[in-house]
Amino acid sequence: MNIHELKASVVTNSISAKSVDKKSTNPINTIAEQKEVVNDKGAQALKNYFLGTQNIPSFKGFDCNTSEFNHNMVLVPCACCGKKMINGGENVDKLADELKQLKGEDRIKFIDETLEIYRPVQKAIIRGMREVSEKYPNKSTMDLVPIMATDVQGIMKRGQLAVLDDVDKEAKEHYGEDNKVSNYIKSQRKYVNGLEHNNRFNRDNFIATMDKITTELGDEHAKGHVLNVAIDMPFEDDFYSKMTKKVNEPRKFIRGLFANAVKTAEHIHPKSLGGPNSTENYMSECNECNEKRQNYDLNTYWQTRYPSMPYNVQQFCDAVTENVINDKIGPHFVDYPKDLKVAVESETKGSITLKVLNPEEINKKREEKGLQPIAQPTKENVDRARQIANRRKPEPQGPVIKKPHPVKPQPVKIETEKAA
Repeated sequence: MNIHELKASVVTNSISAKSVDKKSTNPINTIAEQKEVVNDKGAQALKNYFLGTQNIPSFKGFDCNTSEFNHNMVLVPCACCGKKMINGGENVDKLADELKQLKGEDRIKFIDETLEIYRPVQKAIIRGMREVSEKYPNKSTMDLVPIMATDVQGIMKRGQLAVLDDVDKEAKEHYGEDNKVSNYIKSQRKYVNGLEHNNRFNRDNFIATMDKITTELGDEHAKGHVLNVAIDMPFEDDFYSKMTKKVNEPRKFIRGLFANAVKTAEHIHPKSLGGPNSTENYMSECNECNEKRQNYDLNTYWQTRYPSMPYNVQQFCDAVTENVINDKIGPHFVDYPKDLKVAVESETKGSITLKVLNPEEINKKREEKGLQPIAQPTKENVDRARQIANRRKPEPQGPVIKKPHPVKPQPVKIETEKAA
């Protein structure tokens, strides 16, 4: 996979369209479990379900496995951390195989151009790899891994300082040269450097303070952008675990740099707590966020780890809406923004609120683009859309990666980075 194919394999998080919050007298339309369309009463049933006042909702958006949902979610950012995602494990293998083969300037270029897809721990590690690569340009990436193991603490410290630099730059873009965030960042450098009480700096305290300061500044858009950079601060325990446990297995170590960026379908109400496998209970998240959440409450603990999540869920919702408007995903998702709003607001007890377009507003925007309006979902047109999607065969993307187990590899769909 060359660098151009890499860019095409990554989902963008750049969303330009603004969503509109507009109350409608029309009902929220979803696919009923009994093959019928229900009204707002159904939405209230779903809300009650997420709040725990009833065990089973009287309807579903429509039954959908996670693979089908992921296939439809194109050009969307992670709804939790807001970062770019990789489409499928096959692309992880391709990226890892390419990095293993690169040396010198080609390797540095690859690292620089893929920097946005790494999660916090992996980003600190890949930055460390870049430093070592400059010192040993003729060594293979496999040979760099054990060299990195000789300076674990230094890589961690420099990774933390790099995030402080990134946050300072982002804060100055949004708040100006003299701002509270930059002043706080300046005060923290000495702790990271170990000049004063190094144990006073840790990710939890840093994120909590950043959340407090940006909330006080009041600009929600700026807060979302700044916090999305701040959450790149690596988790200390995870970093040392990754460096010490995997460093003796360079192949797994390198593949692990990409694996957490894979796109997954997150159950808004955890499956382990009875959440359904259907569209109104899914949103797209990277493997890192999905795995770490488990069944933690989105309303409390989880937003202390990722305080920019309210902003990112809105960006995800806007991206899906734009995809429906521009015919990027099946028309049966025309009700999804409304369903997502009910599910997220109910699950978080209102700590996250979304502004969404209803189906009528989505159709109006489609008509402005010269596209046909979408009929209200029915069981028949959902099934037909699925059949059409299943008939589309993506073109092969490079050599097939051989697996050690007898599983037939699935075709990889490459999505373009540039949104329509």
